[in-house]
Amino acid sequence: MPARVWRRLGIRPGDELILVSDESGFRVTTLEQAAREVEAFLSGLDSGAESPSEAAGRPEGAGPAGRDDDG
Repeated sequence: MPARVWRRLGIRPGDELILVSDESGFRVTTLEQAAREVEAFLSGLDSGAESPSEAAGRPEGAGPAGRDDDG
């Protein structure tokens, strides 16, 4: 990819890129942009759901919001 193209797109040397090919052609995006797109998609699925990072921070055996599974 020519330097003028990646500069215009804000891609810097060392950025991790994702190349996707489909029937329409190729799409290039940065790993950072892809992560933002996934987060935006997931946030629209169920706004009341606990995020994976929230669940990971709970003690083992604790239910949502730190409650024990027993109630």
